[in-house]
Amino acid sequence: FNDASPLENTHASLAFSLLERPECNFFESSRTFTRPLYEDFRTLVIEGLIGTDMRHHHDQTKSVEGILADGQIEDNEVSKLLKAILHAADLSNPMKPFPIYMKWVDRVRAEFWQQGDEEQRRGLPISILCDRKSTKVAKSQVGFISFVVKPFVRELAPVLPSVWLERL
Repeated sequence: FNDASPLENTHASLAFSLLERPECNFFESSRTFTRPLYEDFRTLVIEGLIGTDMRHHHDQTKSVEGILADGQIEDNEVSKLLKAILHAADLSNPMKPFPIYMKWVDRVRAEFWQQGDEEQRRGLPISILCDRKSTKVAKSQVGFISFVVKPFVRELAPVLPSVWLERL
């Protein structure tokens, strides 16, 4: 994937591989999915998944600010908004019930530390939050919620107030 969002591109590739299976291919059974509609769907899914890459978080936040600035959502902005909602879902662990949230904190922590262990094994610099010896999980979660999740969700709150506002 030319080092551009490799995880997210892998997810997109796997999603469309699954859709090729007869039991998963809802395109084949639908007469409404014309080739142009399928291509639009494919573009939206790929862009949405790539939009979950944290490298794009700042751009996602700015994109939502622009969409909702006038209180109206234009037709040409719907795909931006859908990408932002998918990104918010990707960040949503802190808004889940505490036991579920903690399970995901443990899973993400384990993934990050596994990455850090591999980076150390290869003699590479250990990425932020990936060093099991120095990462403070609680402090990192406070930062994640305060500086990433909450500001982004606040921008989306006008779109789905019943979903976002009660969880802030």
